[in-house]
Amino acid sequence: MAKIIKLTVFLGVLALLILGCSQHQNPMSQSDLPETNPVILPSISLPLGATVESATLMLNLDYILGGGPQTINVHRVTAPWEEMTVTYTSFGNAYDPTPVTSFVVLASGWYNVDLTSLVQDWVNGTYPDYGILLEVGTTSTSSITRFFSNENGDPSLAPKLELCYSLGGGAPICVTIKRGVYGDIEDTELWPPLPWKNFGWQNRVLVGYWDGYLKHALLQFDADVIPELAAIGDTVWLDSDQDGIQDADEAGFPDVTVNLYVCGSTTPLHTMTTDENGFYKFDNLITPG
Repeated sequence: MAKIIKLTVFLGVLALLILGCSQHQNPMSQSDLPETNPVILPSISLPLGATVESATLMLNLDYILGGGPQTINVHRVTAPWEEMTVTYTSFGNAYDPTPVTSFVVLASGWYNVDLTSLVQDWVNGTYPDYGILLEVGTTSTSSITRFFSNENGDPSLAPKLELCYSLGGGAPICVTIKRGVYGDIEDTELWPPLPWKNFGWQNRVLVGYWDGYLKHALLQFDADVIPELAAIGDTVWLDSDQDGIQDADEAGFPDVTVNLYVCGSTTPLHTMTTDENGFYKFDNLITPG
């Protein structure tokens, strides 16, 4: 019978369970972290490779003029803008004319709008995160819906985005984004009769017709939820005396597959093989914190 040699492989743990599972210290020092070629973050700040489980915009409707129900169309904005400087002229109809989704309002109160698909596109970098435009889905010139903005004086009525995402099949991580909490939401409106005027200061945003001219509302999301970058790595070696210490005569073990998992997941987040010296390092990791 062939002699069986036991190999004790020290990786911290071979199937690395990090991101909250392992209590071992990171074997990499600060000097090991790359100083160049940083991670290119997605348009909306979530960890690279994150799966958006749900993204729900929450708006509080102040009132409806002309009675409900009224349909509100949601469009993807295609150019950058700023809350306190954008005007009808500077915006220039920079939005995709095909709605991302629509929702119906009946009376005052909270309304939830599913933006999961669009936010995933932002995370993937398919589109830049320039926010959304709201328009009324009717030609009736007497229809107006008015939503509370960030400037309304009561933060509990301000717009917010409930965002849940997962990494590598792990448990969802959920945050509620609103002004000053996990980022920001900017809001304003546009109105053709005053094409030079900015409305970012108003305590409500209007969608629909006002004095016979169509008003659009703009919202943009800044999800500031990424913890700091990290790295993890070590050496795989043949521990001949099985003392848990790599001695001078114990060489590194090359071409070993090392899988990196999110805690609780069975799907590797990253995979690599050790080099000729048995060394491996996963760079620029973004953990859920």
